[in-house]
Amino acid sequence: AGDPTAGIIFDNLPAEARLAVYTVSGSLIWEAPGPAQGGLRRWDARTGDGQEVASGVYFLVVTGPDGAVRVEKLAVIR
Repeated sequence: AGDPTAGIIFDNLPAEARLAVYTVSGSLIWEAPGPAQGGLRRWDARTGDGQEVASGVYFLVVTGPDGAVRVEKLAVIR
């Protein structure tokens, strides 16, 4: 938990981008607590409640400051 390099690092993000991770069924499991800073954001692969997510496919939704939305597939393998 104290290791800043642990988890999934998202890089090359637009300034002020907002991130959210959804299950394949569309349930929100994590939302970044504020905009990305310096183009980086770290996710510890836990839900907003602190539970580890299961192995599987998820969707990352990146919303830029101009409202542009980009959706990417994300695989978690434990």
